[in-house]
Amino acid sequence: MDLFLVKVPLKEDDSIKFEKPFLSFSFPSGILDGKFFPKNSTSHTWWYATAHSTGDIKLHTLTLNDDSRDPIFACQASFSSPISGKTGVPVLCLAINWDTTRGFDNARVVSSYSNGKIAIHDVTLSENGNPELIECDCWLGHTIFGDNPAEVWACAFAAEGKIVVTGGDDAIVKFWDSRALSRPVQIMRDCFQAGVTVISPHPRNPNVVAIGSYDETFGIFDIRYNSQKLLCKSEKMGGGIWRIQWHPESDDKLLLAVMHGGCRVVQLEPDDDFNQIPKIIKEFTKHKSMAYGVDWLVNDSIETAASCSFYDQAAYIWDTK
Repeated sequence: MDLFLVKVPLKEDDSIKFEKPFLSFSFPSGILDGKFFPKNSTSHTWWYATAHSTGDIKLHTLTLNDDSRDPIFACQASFSSPISGKTGVPVLCLAINWDTTRGFDNARVVSSYSNGKIAIHDVTLSENGNPELIECDCWLGHTIFGDNPAEVWACAFAAEGKIVVTGGDDAIVKFWDSRALSRPVQIMRDCFQAGVTVISPHPRNPNVVAIGSYDETFGIFDIRYNSQKLLCKSEKMGGGIWRIQWHPESDDKLLLAVMHGGCRVVQLEPDDDFNQIPKIIKEFTKHKSMAYGVDWLVNDSIETAASCSFYDQAAYIWDTK
């Protein structure tokens, strides 16, 4: 599995297809998720965590040298999950997310797996300054058809790191107190008609999360309420919701990767009763296969998105307005 960085040409264009990497590196296993730590360790170094089809979590450093424009990418830490007992089939690490409220000296990640489990890892620095991944909690979170493990497609911290939110192939969302993980503090069973695929915490409001599903819908929830108040629920978006990205500056815009439906820009608009109604204001459908990755590219003068798909091995930058 190849992973690469690209130089992004930010200019006004409906879409730009980029294929040549600025920096590339290969892994012997598939990568199902990847997240940058939201705060860099120094002005020149960032952490990047990847979730692998072998069940591993790998933590990398990306460093920009003072004397070179080319970045240096290196794997600094790795944690391997045990394989499932009887079958000998490796467990897949399906999703990973950082606790964005923590700094470089006490960072942690939450990860979820194909065997129904969720884990929390502390990231500590060794004596030589290299990061280490240490599992501090691991529990069975989702089952289906009795006691059969259900894939946990999504996991995230919320409420300033106090709550872990998970979603599985059982179409259920669970909320866990990160200080007492023996049982969920709340369960949502009836919001979605298919597996829960993505959980995206609001970048500025710690009590709000957007949650999407294979059933092609997403909802926005306020987790301060015992019933997990539903702030809004979308109509079908034209494909399974695989990724949701909040706008980096605007609270009423979201970017969606909707698998075989391509990508969507959604605006939250108030109705006559002051409820938020999600409305599609832009569609991007140039991908020839399922759109799995999407993120905003925004600066002072331009608002664009980057998206990528699987089978056509393509990535695009496109105008979101």
